[in-house]
Amino acid sequence: HSVVRFHLSREMGLTYFSIALHFFVLGMVSVFVPVYLYQQGHAVADILLTYLFAAFTYLACIFVFTRWIVRKGFKHSMLVSKPLLILLMLGLYSLPLFQWPLLLIGIVMGVYWNFFWMAYHLDLGRITKQREIGEDVSLALLARMLAIFVGPLVGAFILTLFGFSVLFLVAGLILLGSAIPLFYSRELHAPSTFSFSNAFSLREPRNARNMIGFFGAGFKDMGAIVVWRLALFIGVSTYLSFGFLLTMGFLAGLVMTGFAGIL
Repeated sequence: HSVVRFHLSREMGLTYFSIALHFFVLGMVSVFVPVYLYQQGHAVADILLTYLFAAFTYLACIFVFTRWIVRKGFKHSMLVSKPLLILLMLGLYSLPLFQWPLLLIGIVMGVYWNFFWMAYHLDLGRITKQREIGEDVSLALLARMLAIFVGPLVGAFILTLFGFSVLFLVAGLILLGSAIPLFYSRELHAPSTFSFSNAFSLREPRNARNMIGFFGAGFKDMGAIVVWRLALFIGVSTYLSFGFLLTMGFLAGLVMTGFAGIL
């Protein structure tokens, strides 16, 4: 029993480490993407449309890729998400040169969201022992929040000293490194099946409530990602001040997550 427990703990440790590095990259880059697009001369409305199109792409991908994600598992989907995020950063980096349509950026963003977030949420409970689900999920969330907490400050320093090209390069290298632990761990659950008829049937009141909540949270998050962050950056006007304020907000979330795990 102790050997199995150690093995599972090692598997979860590798998984948490990979997730933490991935979220560190998100903290470094994703919070600055609306600012980057704004500085490239794109209107706020166009930036909002990019994220809206990404959200609809994400929704469409649910019907295309969810069965594959559930069948193959967390690790395979996470591995697929990493080159997609690198492709997104390459598209952003080359945007001034090639003038890619923002809708194309939105498509890549939405496909990436699907493989990363679907895998993360669907399998968060599966990679933990049911008896210790509260403690393990709290640890996973703390690893995520800690990485996001540090990311904006690191990203702000890189942007201040070197600019977006170096930020995308460093983030890509860290993202590639975050894939390494996944090669030393196995899938932590057996393949399973997924039924769209059960998951999306509006005959179930719970499904209808969940879908309304999903769209409501999505529009709220888009507003926070684009409008609030752009307004904050315009108000403070420097990357370091912007990154510091975001870090303080994430720190508050980190403390609340820690207390939730204790309670």
